[in-house]
Order: sequence, then structure tokens, then C-alpha cells
Amino acid sequence: MHQIKIKIEKTEEGMRIKDLLKETYSRRELTRLHTSRSILLNGQPAPLTAAVHCGDVLETRIALPEILYEDDDLVILDKPAGLSCHPEKEHPEDNLGTMLKERYGPSFIIRTIGRLDREVSGIMIYARNAETARKMETRHLVQKHYLAIASGVFPKQEDTLFYTMEKKKGIRGNSVSETGKPCITHYQVLHQYPSYALLRIEIRTGRTHQIRSGLAAAGHPLLGDKLYGGDQSLLKRPALHCAEAEFRHPRTDVPIHIRSQLPEDLQNILLRQK
Repeated sequence: MHQIKIKIEKTEEGMRIKDLLKETYSRRELTRLHTSRSILLNGQPAPLTAAVHCGDVLETRIALPEILYEDDDLVILDKPAGLSCHPEKEHPEDNLGTMLKERYGPSFIIRTIGRLDREVSGIMIYARNAETARKMETRHLVQKHYLAIASGVFPKQEDTLFYTMEKKKGIRGNSVSETGKPCITHYQVLHQYPSYALLRIEIRTGRTHQIRSGLAAAGHPLLGDKLYGGDQSLLKRPALHCAEAEFRHPRTDVPIHIRSQLPEDLQNILLRQK
């Protein structure tokens, strides 16, 4: 979700905020913006039903995504596509790490447990203290499952891909090669459509772009994944979503199972075939 700032024109006089924003945001996004008081009219929080007038300034702030789980040790969020999980040169403010720092105060240190690419959506885990981060990382506690939409027809209903992958100098992304780090990616075809398939994926190793690069090398790039040759006619970002995370709590040892719903942009692609 991105920020906007617009000055109301004469032709927009009397329109309701929700009607002005419905082409930019989904219903779910509008609801989240409203409940987090992130819609401002002339600098003040405003309801979706408020009418605007010529000369008004309407703006939105990026709202903290839905918190799926929170305690003194962990915070787990439902990351939307397009939002980085930590500060980057191009995104020093509009990223999850900075938002959490604003929520918890300047003493909060950004400690990610695994990472999602900026254009990938789904479950993102942060440790709220150093001890939790150490336990989560050294014990490899988290098992994640992903949903993906990959191009082509899959000959097998289920398979495990074994390959090696490396970063090549001067080239964005990672390449499958004979000399890189070993990768193990297991997939199950949940539904085969005429030209693409919905997959459930589990990775046994945690390499950067492991799913994206591995499926592309197998002849099945993710829809929308420009970096690895995916078709962008239906989607402008990789069709990949972290849908489930399971682990035992590092302090209490209680089983934790987190789920995230497939986002609207990916649901819409699947609905096209029904």
C-alpha cells in the first residue's frame, strides 16, 4: 500500500472520501486505513463518508499492517506486497521495521526472523529482544509454507526440487548453477489451471530467491516475476505469498500456528479461471 496526497479539484466537490479512494485502494486496505486513522483531510483524521470540497487536501499515511500475533518476545505481521521488511536506501521510512520502531519506541531494534522480498506478501516475524532472536535463528524454529502461482502445466502433482544456486556479480537475483549453495524446495499442486498452477511450497533450506529462482529454472517462473522471466500480463509483482508459519515459542515452548489469507491481487487471478 502506498501513500497519496491530492488537492481536491472543483470537479470533485462534494464527493465522499471512499469514492475518491476506491480506485487506488481495495476495500480491505481502505478499512485498515480508516481504523488506523491514516486518512487525513486537511491534516486531520477523517471518516470514509466525509465529503470533500474544492481546495481541501486529502492524504493517506501508510498504515501498520495487521498484527497476527504479539507478545513481549515476538510481533508477527501480515506484510503486504510493496512494503520492505527493513529500512532500505530507497525506503528509509515506509518499511515495516521503521513502523514497528514508531510503535514500540526508539529502543526497539529491528530483528527480522527470515525476510520476505519487498514485492512478496505474507507472514513476517520480528523478535522483540536479542535472546528471542538468538533462539529463533540458532534453533531454526520456524517452518513456513508459501502459496504461489507458477506458469505452465506441472507433470507431477507433487515433487521436490534439488538444485544449487549462486549470486553472480553484476546480475540481479540468483542463478541456479552447478557450484552454488544447495537448495531443497518441495511443492504440491493445489489446482492446475490451463496455463498456470496454484502451488503450496515448503522450503527445506533458506536461500535468497530460492523459490523464485528454482521454479524459473524448472521452466515454471512465477506469474509477475519480471526478474526471473515471469509473465506480467496479469500481475506486476511475483505471485508469492507466505501463508503459514509454525514454530514452538522460544520462551514458553507453546506451539504457535499463524495463517495469512491469500491477498486480493492473487485471489483475482485465480477467480479469472472460474
